[in-house]
Amino acid sequence: MISKDLEAKIVLLYKNEKLPIGTVANALGIHHSVVRRVLRQNPETSDHPTRTKLIDPYIPFLQEQMENYPNLKASRLFQMVVERGYSGGQDHFRFLIRKLRPEKKYEAFTRITVLEGQQAQVDWACFGKMKVGKTERPLYAFLMVLSWSRQIFLKYFMSMEMGCFLQGHVDAFEFFTGVPRELLHDNLKSAVIERHESLIKFNENYLNFATHYRFLPKACNVRRGNEKGRVERAVRYVRDNFFAGREFRSLQDLNEQAMAWCSGIAGARSCVAEPLFTVKEAFEHEKPKLLRLPDNNYPIYTRALVKVGKTHYAKFDKNDYSVPGEYVRKELSVQASSSQVEFLYRQKVVATHTRSWGKGECILIPQHADEILKHKSKLLYSRTVENLFVLLPTARPFLESIATQGGNLGLTAHNLHDCLNEYGIELMTEAIEIVLKKVKFSVIDIRLAAEKIRAQRGKKFPLALNPISESKANQLSIIKPDLAKYDILGE
Repeated sequence: MISKDLEAKIVLLYKNEKLPIGTVANALGIHHSVVRRVLRQNPETSDHPTRTKLIDPYIPFLQEQMENYPNLKASRLFQMVVERGYSGGQDHFRFLIRKLRPEKKYEAFTRITVLEGQQAQVDWACFGKMKVGKTERPLYAFLMVLSWSRQIFLKYFMSMEMGCFLQGHVDAFEFFTGVPRELLHDNLKSAVIERHESLIKFNENYLNFATHYRFLPKACNVRRGNEKGRVERAVRYVRDNFFAGREFRSLQDLNEQAMAWCSGIAGARSCVAEPLFTVKEAFEHEKPKLLRLPDNNYPIYTRALVKVGKTHYAKFDKNDYSVPGEYVRKELSVQASSSQVEFLYRQKVVATHTRSWGKGECILIPQHADEILKHKSKLLYSRTVENLFVLLPTARPFLESIATQGGNLGLTAHNLHDCLNEYGIELMTEAIEIVLKKVKFSVIDIRLAAEKIRAQRGKKFPLALNPISESKANQLSIIKPDLAKYDILGE
């Protein structure tokens, strides 16, 4: 800012003395841009008529379009005026549009006040992908924030399906050692099936869950994420303060670190409702105000229907799970939690598996295949290879190398299976890793490597004995050899 006295001198020298702008700037020791600015603020100092600009004829049209369509981009407006005869450049047009565009109006919000134990806010957030085996799975964070104390609960899942959604609630309630009276979330399908303005149809499974834990589910208005601003800010806080630059070995390791962070660093920050308290101290004060946990747990499952094909496998969540052969070509029900998958036929559990979070994996219960082998002996080779791949992952590269060498895969697979029964998984894994370093090898090399490892560990070579009963031994007859043949050879 310059003084009024200096402004008067600029106008006097320019208007009365008829000095050029550069001369006025040099005389007063200021920059020429200051002189131009002062003269622009005093239009009466100009002796020249205002120059007509290329944009002038199009200003009413542009103002109308920007009023009707506030989010219209400058690039689109430029195309529209070019079609109507505008001949100016696009870069200068953008500069003019910034001046013509009406000032953005911001919505005013009111601060929402809640009581202790009254409300918690819930949300999902995506945190990229996580490697599982040979594939990748999306990594999602489930967050629940107590609205009064701002205590955060954080747990990671590899899916946002109903089972994981409810499991996140249960784990949060156990972490809080109580249940808030109402839960606020957006209109995700796990909670809201259908909505028309203020009329909401909640997911039946979610309503049953809410009844069991005695809380009131509430959904934000459509596209009004600010209504659950506490959990929205918590998501940003988790990204910056917890997840950024963090290393972890597995999902379990990540969740263990998340629990330590929620109780430690996240709990040490200042509480908004009570600035004299930390979040952890405010949380301890809020705990007694929460509803008591029910005595029994709510059964949590993701349910689906699957059709078993001509093989004894049912596909669920991009993996194949074995079922008994009698259920081939039948429709089964699935009850899946974050750790287990159950297959049911007419309300009867026919197969239970540990859930795999990989993709394209084949999860086999050997008993299911054994039942089929009783009736189909021709499947013996495929059954042997299948067992090897499930029990001994290093068997795959070994058999692939044997095939490249032109070896007999069927015989090799059976011999390898016999070695597995004799030496066990751990010893066979070490032996195969040693043998695979060679250029050419066979099952005999694996036996030699396994025996060498066993000898180094001080274990004796096992003798395979096939004893026979005394009654069978008495029935054995020994034929006396004819020694005359050897006399002839000696002559």
